Amino acid sequence: MVKVVEMAVTAQQALQVVGLGIDFPSYIRFTWLTPIVNGHMDGSCRYYPTTQEESVTVQDYGWALNFVIESALQASRSDEVLELVNARATSNWNSQFDRSPRTPGERRWEGPAESQPSSE
Repeated sequence: MVKVVEMAVTAQQALQVVGLGIDFPSYIRFTWLTPIVNGHMDGSCRYYPTTQEESVTVQDYGWALNFVIESALQASRSDEVLELVNARATSNWNSQFDRSPRTPGERRWEGPAESQPSSE
C-alpha cells in the first residue's frame, strides 16, 4: 500500500509540473541538484545534503537559478489561463437554470446554412 501511495504522489507531482508547462526532465534535474529541507515544529529548518548535492558546481547553480526563473514565468502564464477559465465559469454560473427572456444582443443557432428553408 505504501508503494501505491508513493506512486500516486509522484504521478500527481509530474502531472502538476507538466500541466504548468514546465519541462519535466529539467524539473527532475533541479530536484537532484537541490537538497530536501525539513521544517520542524519549533520553526527551524534543517537539511542534510547528499554527496550529489555537495558536488554542485557554479554552473549547476546558474542553471538552477535560470530554471526557477523560467518555471515561474511559465507558471504565471498558467495563472492567466486559470483567470480566464474562472471568469467564464463565473459568468456562466447556473446559466442552464436562467429562464429569463433573451437579450437583444443574444444569438441563436438554427443549424447549418444548408438546412435553412429557402426563401425563393
